[in-house]
Amino acid sequence: MSTENINTGKDENPSKTYSAEELELAPTPKSLLECIEELHEADEDGPPEDSLQRVKTFFSCSDLEARIISVAVMEGLDNDSVNARSLTRTIHMPLRGIPVVDTILKNMCRKGWLRTRDRDENSFSRDYRPHSRLMDAVSRENATLVMTPSVCGINDHLQSIFQLIETNEYLRMPSGEILGDVLKAHNEQRGLPFVAWLDGHSLSPTELVCVYYVVYKLLDGSDDIDLDDILKCVFPLPSERFHFRMLMLQGELAMIREQILRYDNHISGRLVEMNVGETLLSRLTELGVPVSTGSRAPKICECIKHGALTRKELFFEGPLERQLRAFEKALHPDKLPSLQENLRKKGMTPGLLAIFHGMPGTGKTESAIQIAARTGRDILKVDLSKIRNKYVGESEKNIRSIFDDYRAACMKDGPTPILLFNEADAILGRRIVVNASTDQMNNSMQNILLEELEVFQGILIATTNLCINLDEAFERRFTYKFQFGRAGKEALKSVWHSYFPDIDPKVVEKLVADHDLSPAQIGNLAKKTEILRLVQEEESTGYEFFRDLIREESLHGHDQKNRIGFRA
Repeated sequence: MSTENINTGKDENPSKTYSAEELELAPTPKSLLECIEELHEADEDGPPEDSLQRVKTFFSCSDLEARIISVAVMEGLDNDSVNARSLTRTIHMPLRGIPVVDTILKNMCRKGWLRTRDRDENSFSRDYRPHSRLMDAVSRENATLVMTPSVCGINDHLQSIFQLIETNEYLRMPSGEILGDVLKAHNEQRGLPFVAWLDGHSLSPTELVCVYYVVYKLLDGSDDIDLDDILKCVFPLPSERFHFRMLMLQGELAMIREQILRYDNHISGRLVEMNVGETLLSRLTELGVPVSTGSRAPKICECIKHGALTRKELFFEGPLERQLRAFEKALHPDKLPSLQENLRKKGMTPGLLAIFHGMPGTGKTESAIQIAARTGRDILKVDLSKIRNKYVGESEKNIRSIFDDYRAACMKDGPTPILLFNEADAILGRRIVVNASTDQMNNSMQNILLEELEVFQGILIATTNLCINLDEAFERRFTYKFQFGRAGKEALKSVWHSYFPDIDPKVVEKLVADHDLSPAQIGNLAKKTEILRLVQEEESTGYEFFRDLIREESLHGHDQKNRIGFRA
């Protein structure tokens, strides 16, 4: 048998046996790991040429890169790390080669071959370990395992972008390099609907980084994202971060103007947290990306389903009745979509904002409830007592959460719900001169509320007893302003008859003439009458019966005109 047949592995006679001398002529090829070990153990004369060539071919890299990879792999097997200084010494390079080795290590980290969690300012001493993908590729001798994973859909794309950003957070690369990496990865996936949508907004590379960072972190379960975390990944220099903040504050960034991202600016003008804006949230929802805008406690909005609302007849007179009927007509499910579309076409904000103001007990809250009931809309009722928080910045976050919850509710099937700020006197009051931290908090809360109302696209109703304290900036943002005054005699008669259908009209005439009651107070009397009927089996609708009930309820004594309730 010839040597050629032994070396090529061909055997014309499978049953033939070989002598020990013949077997020595066909040595087993070295494994990739053995080649790597030889490169790691090489002395100053250099590694064997065949081993070097094998590693170079496998990784498609240079001589120096092959030696660096080999050292990193062998140290990784012992759960040790490498850095530019130790590598330079191991491969017998002069000290002047440290910057070159450092650059190669960073590039391998950006490729995903190595990894680091070391934020050491001195990059020459930054530790690196081989990535699990690299170790798998070596052990299986499969070079495809170290290639960049293919992107299949938006989730893979978001993850790959975030890994680029996260890697830069540790490597502290110049801002131009990380922005270039992100833009390259972005452009390679222009076939994805989300990428095409972002391209339509003419975002700068830095803005793209911010968008990708926020979306991925929210997908990963984070709440609001600290802006400093983003900017430190992109801009190593404080001056660069300051410049970007100023652009954001001045409204010169498309991602803010077009509501792709939003920020909370609530501590002495400092930009603190980022989150998805209304435009981006809507787009991600359409694409089926399950982004949560953060879970906050306590829950400030209570959802009241329209099916749980009790229908009642309300009685008003004059202009107020006509205004309320027109507003209700605009909110009818058959009318509102086309109305809002027309507003958009004319460059107007499609949101309908109304304020119901007037004395207590005049039907402001009940009118909002009845409008919701008749138009088939749910109500998101804001619990204003839960907005204020003793911790810095939390009250402002709570204001944001109200509108986040409302936007999330609007994404669900069914008519657009009504956002109800009941008894909103405190939150809609005038802004004040800052003399204390609480003053700063109040003004910050109101500034955020003004921003949200400016771009609001749904239905909002606010009720207040103290319209005189309303800040002018809020007043301009309400399209509808309804004044609820004291009910006239005819309206009050209708209220009496609605609660007491069997009452004598002459008794009603005398009750209206003698007692200054509001519709809400009449409703309170009706409730107490029903209790008396059930408990004492007492049933009366005479004048004296109601007169005694009114006197029992009066908080101001019998020497004044019969009136129940608190003084205005």
